[in-house]
Amino acid sequence: LKDGKIVAKGKPKDILPLDIAEESGVDIPRYVRLYKKISNIVEIKRFPISVEEAAIMLKEVLSRGKSY
Repeated sequence: LKDGKIVAKGKPKDILPLDIAEESGVDIPRYVRLYKKISNIVEIKRFPISVEEAAIMLKEVLSRGKSY
């Protein structure tokens, strides 16, 4: 919601990575913000919905063995 109007509708995993969520004043979890930054460097197919999932996904990204 922004100014009393729905700006996005869906599951948190689909909405939180969107810029509109942050622009609407939604408190974006730190791990989602981290993944948004990582996605500018490497391909991220999906965003984590929990800290635990973020840790697992980060380990996978780091294990790819590429230097950036």
